[in-house]
Amino acid sequence: MGEQGTTIEEASKVRLGLVITICATLAGGIWWAASLQAKVDALLSNSAQHIIADRDQSAAISDLRHEMDLMRIRTSDLERKVKGPN
Repeated sequence: MGEQGTTIEEASKVRLGLVITICATLAGGIWWAASLQAKVDALLSNSAQHIIADRDQSAAISDLRHEMDLMRIRTSDLERKVKGPN
């Protein structure tokens, strides 16, 4: 029985070692996935900020074009007033 007891103990130790290895591997995988998710979230956030900045810049350009059009209209009106009714 002494030999069989030792074999069972050794098998239990091997099983425990495998369980610990599997748990560590799973924990490492979970950590890796969380790390990857954090990187993806950061990239998406950065992209969203760039998209917002691009929209803001496009809106600003559109506003400037509108202002330029108004200035042309005002300039034309002033030129007509200066020239008088010819």
